[in-house]
Amino acid sequence: MPHTDILAVLAERITDQQFVRLIARMLKAGVQTPGGVVQDELGSPQGSMVSPVIAHVCLDKVLDQWVATTVKAHGRGYVELMRDADDTLLVFAREDDAPRVMRVLPVRLAKFGVRLNAQNTRLVPVGTRAAWRALKAGLHPPTRDFLGFTHDWGRSRRGLVRRQRQTSKKRLRRALVVINRGLRQERHERQRPDLWQAMARKLCGHFNDVGVTDNSPALWPCDHAVQRLVFKWLNRRSQRRSFSWARFRRYAARHRLPRPGPLISLNPVWRKAPCRGLCGKTAGRLL
Repeated sequence: MPHTDILAVLAERITDQQFVRLIARMLKAGVQTPGGVVQDELGSPQGSMVSPVIAHVCLDKVLDQWVATTVKAHGRGYVELMRDADDTLLVFAREDDAPRVMRVLPVRLAKFGVRLNAQNTRLVPVGTRAAWRALKAGLHPPTRDFLGFTHDWGRSRRGLVRRQRQTSKKRLRRALVVINRGLRQERHERQRPDLWQAMARKLCGHFNDVGVTDNSPALWPCDHAVQRLVFKWLNRRSQRRSFSWARFRRYAARHRLPRPGPLISLNPVWRKAPCRGLCGKTAGRLL
């Protein structure tokens, strides 16, 4: 989105001109790259602290209000929009509404200088009927990634078709990269108990964040991968090995890291799922 259009949208909500000029300076600050500072007249700088706020404010005018006033009024069935920053999911009850909206959506966005990502934009049948037909034919229903989860279809214990969610491979890989980088940088800066507590807090936050129904197959591999990373970097604090696997398991048994606990149910009932770790907090949701 051009900077002029971004500032015009922000000026509709912000009356303080000095604040708008400050945002304009942040847009023109550029991004530091190995080849130098790169400046662009389109969009907000990648990684800037104003990028999520700008995305929410601008897309509220460009997309949210348009769907609420125009798409829902002309749709033949139920239409709902779910969006987090620039990740958007449009749900249609009638199959014929989706192609009509997809034809006019690029035109609507082009009025504000916004373009769709062609690689990540697609129409996917997500209804129970379409999933049942695919499973009955021996095919795998199409999946979609949204908000860090891969949304899929499977069968319940009674053989019924039901939604399933697992941590997306991209999000799991990113979490392991962050933990590996933190262990590598802090293995000499922290004492072993402090480093162990830091890993416990990170694991507890991750399990509380993604510990939802049907996600156990993604939680336990993450737990095993973190155990291997901790064992690896604790043995690289000096030239001598600090642990063998037998001694590491005994130490982990005395100082337990959080493990995947009871999952938060995404069924429309109250569920409480405490993290089996050191955080001591109970997560509850009503969805």
